Amino acid sequence: MRKFFNNLSGNKPMEAPERTEDVIYIKHGKTDYVFQFPLGAISDGAVTVGAIRAKASQETGVEASRISLVSLGRNLKDDSATLRSLGMGSGTKVLCMASQQKPISVKKLTTATPPNQLGPREKIEAVKQAVQDKTGALTQAFVSNPPADAKEREDTHRRISETIMGELLKLDGIESDDPAVRLRRKEVVKEIQRLLETLDVALKKGGPSL
Repeated sequence: MRKFFNNLSGNKPMEAPERTEDVIYIKHGKTDYVFQFPLGAISDGAVTVGAIRAKASQETGVEASRISLVSLGRNLKDDSATLRSLGMGSGTKVLCMASQQKPISVKKLTTATPPNQLGPREKIEAVKQAVQDKTGALTQAFVSNPPADAKEREDTHRRISETIMGELLKLDGIESDDPAVRLRRKEVVKEIQRLLETLDVALKKGGPSL
């Protein structure tokens, strides 16, 4: 914990030379989290403080209104502020302070199971979970408060949509003779398609100033 606090003011990005995604490191009590976002999302201004707070709420099971975020020696209070505007890049550390309560029960696949050893149903659920993990917070922030700038809004929409489409295409390669599995795949496809439609509506609606 002391090392984590010491690094909050200096906060040098902890990123590999050839990374494939943007990450934010979260410290909540004794638990460490790594929040993942599409590559370039942070530097493009697509990730807001609100997106981090929403994802922290999802992971810790604490209401977003009860979560305080501290990074670079300051309290991150403005949910509409982008990480880029605050000088935060991929690899930045954020301290999450929140009241303790019983965590929300969320059934997740164990990361210890290699993807190639998962059955068809497990692969389908893995795709659904991947969409939530990679784009859930970003989508929530985009839909609730689309960027006012048209170019920024379009770029953000494109990045989120491309990430979702990448996961959606994985469902095409999941085959099974089990009717129940085929039905579940169809259900997840529809859920993801509805998510894409929600993003499209937010894109057309435009930012607050429009």
